[in-house]
This record gives sequence, C-alpha cells and structure tokens, in this order.
Amino acid sequence: MSLVTANSKNNKLKNKAFIVLSICSVFLFYKYIAQLFPSVIAQDLLNTYKFSSVELAIMASSYYYSYSFLQVIAGYLIDRNDVRIPCFLAILFISIAMIMFCYTPNFYIMCISRFFMGVGASLATVLYIKCAAVWTTPKAFGIISSLLATVTMLGAAFGSAPIAFFFDHVGWHNGLYIIATIGIILAFLALIFVTNNGSNIKPPETKLNFRVFKTILAKKSNWLLFIYAGITFSPIIIIGGLWGNPFLIEKFHITNIEASKLLFMMFIGVGVGAPIWATISAALNARKALMHLANLISILSLFGILYLDLSYNITTILFFVLGFAVGCFMLCFQICKEINPIYIMGMAIAFVNMSDGIFSAIIEPLIGLILDSLKTGTTISLTSYKIALSMLIVCYLISSLTLIFLKTKSNKVLI
Repeated sequence: MSLVTANSKNNKLKNKAFIVLSICSVFLFYKYIAQLFPSVIAQDLLNTYKFSSVELAIMASSYYYSYSFLQVIAGYLIDRNDVRIPCFLAILFISIAMIMFCYTPNFYIMCISRFFMGVGASLATVLYIKCAAVWTTPKAFGIISSLLATVTMLGAAFGSAPIAFFFDHVGWHNGLYIIATIGIILAFLALIFVTNNGSNIKPPETKLNFRVFKTILAKKSNWLLFIYAGITFSPIIIIGGLWGNPFLIEKFHITNIEASKLLFMMFIGVGVGAPIWATISAALNARKALMHLANLISILSLFGILYLDLSYNITTILFFVLGFAVGCFMLCFQICKEINPIYIMGMAIAFVNMSDGIFSAIIEPLIGLILDSLKTGTTISLTSYKIALSMLIVCYLISSLTLIFLKTKSNKVLI
C-alpha cells in the first residue's frame, strides 16, 4: 500500500513539475514577443508617427534599461520567496505595458511602457532556471537547462515572422491587444499553478549583500565574460528586435512578412546551434577555439548579408548560419560556472546574462544616430543601412579580442 502511495505521490510531482515548467516556458516565449515586436512594426512607426531613427531606437531599447539592471534583483526575489507572486506580477506587468503601448501615439508613454515590459521580462530566464532546479532531479536539470537557448530562440523566432503575419491580418494595435490579453490569462495560470511549495527539493535561501557583489565584480574574468556575452549576442537582438526588418525591406524590396521570415531563420539557427556547440565542446574540450571559430563564421555571414548582392534564398541560409554561429555564446555560462564558487553562482550568471541588454541599449540608439546623420530627407538608403550595421561586424572582432584575455580560475588561459 505504501508503495502505491509513493508511486502516486511521484506521479503527482511529475505532473506538477510538467505544468510549472510548461508555464515558465510559455513565459519565455511571451518575453521574446514583448522584446522583439518593435522590429515588426518599425517601418509603420517611422511612417505613421514620423519618429526619427534615434527616437525609434531609444523607444525600443527602453526595454533593455530595466531588463538588464534588474536581473540580479530578480534572482534575489526568486531565491528568497515562493515564485508564485513574482511570476504572476512579472507577466501582468508585461501585459499591461503592451496595452499601454498599443493605445498611445505618444513617444514618451511608449518608452515608459517598454521600460515596464523589461521589468517583467527580467524575471523570465531566472524563473525558468529556478523552477527547473526545484522541480527536477540533478540529472534532469542538466538536460532541461541546456534547452534554455532552444526554448528562448523558438520564442524569438515566433516573435518575428508569425507575429508579422498576425499583425498584417488584424493590425498591430489589435494584434498587440490580443497578445496582451493572452498574457493576462497566462499570469493568472501562473498564480494558480507556479510555485516552489510541494517539490522534493528545498534549496537554501541566498542572502544578497555587498560582499557578494564585490566578489563578483572584483574578478576580471567575470567582466571579460560580461563583455563577451553582451557583445556577441546583442547583434542578434539588434537585427531581430529593430533594424533587421527595415534593412531587409530596403535591400530586397519585400514585404514586412517576407523580411521577418529571414529573421525567423536566424533565431531558429541559434536554437539549433546552442546544443550542438555544447556537444562539440564537451567532446573536444576546446571552448575558446570554438568560440573564435563561431565569431569568424558570424563575421563572414554578416558580410554576405550586408554587402553582397545575394538572392533571397541564399540570404535565408546565411541568416540561419549566423544564428547557428551565435549559439556558441552559450558556452560562456559553462566558463562562468568554472571560474566562480558555487555559493555565488546564481549572482554570477545573472551578472553575465544582463550584459546583452546593456550592450543592445547602447548600440541600438548609436546605429539610429548614424542612420539619422546619413539619411537624405525622410528616407534611409540601403547604403546608410550598410554603413550603420557594419558596427555589428565590429562587435564580433571585439568579442574575439576579449576571448584572448579570458583566463581560468588558476590563471591559465582557457583552451
């Protein structure tokens, strides 16, 4: 009888874990829709609201100001409390901010709404990892956490072409309102089902104090990983989140949906590439060599996309290859685990993870500033896009330079 009871309890735990992790995965999808939808409507905002390129970039990147700087605080909140209320409020914040965005033509209110979307989104990745750790065995956690990049990039892919198709049929105002409504439903599902209580694993509480921050910030290798992760992944966000659609529309004279299909392949490439690079790295134990190779592939792919007169189909392949190469950046979190003691691991991961948002918030407006300085009248030429987006190639050159100085805990340069 006791064996039957134990089996019944285990089945209930598995079902609960499945529901919790499913909701957290959908939250990751939702987060990327909130992050990337400005790219889909960028041309409409430029034409309808007469935003300048700098204004458009500042509005879009307002998301990253809060998203980046709240990462560590999000980790603290989730470590110290049951995840139910933080998850509910995070999704609700994004949903209400979306409704604000779709019903205002005011630039400043749009920026504020993007800021609040970033507040809610800052919890998504940490929440997924936390729930995976609490509701799964150590062996299962390794598998589930390795799929994080795949899950998030599928969400990012969905946030490009499918959302563009959806907005094209219902209008982006109505479309965003419908997505926000779905988000509110998701928030209440999280309130009902997402929790730490009832799991077999009870992680110890983590105290946040100045000494912990000082330990992380004092280590040079953490700063090098911060730079590497941010400057390697931010080009994907910049292309997929804002400037990719208008550039591709200008280059190929295609529709918004057709441009989004190219970006869709880039995000699929990241999702496919991340676990493959991880598998190769485990077999060869040569992470830095692989990361250098990936940067070289990224540079060559971007060169073809920006400067060569290639067909739409060839460009589609190049976007997939670009995404596949960038998927290698996930290896930096394995390095982060090796060079930091276990008791500050969560904080260290959060510190490295927030870098892509910070770099995106800097580079996106800078590209907009370059575009504004080059445009004639109200139009932005293809040549202007090529010049401004050349900054993304520079990012990968800096990324490889950063890797040269990255050392292990024992001060030996990583292979």
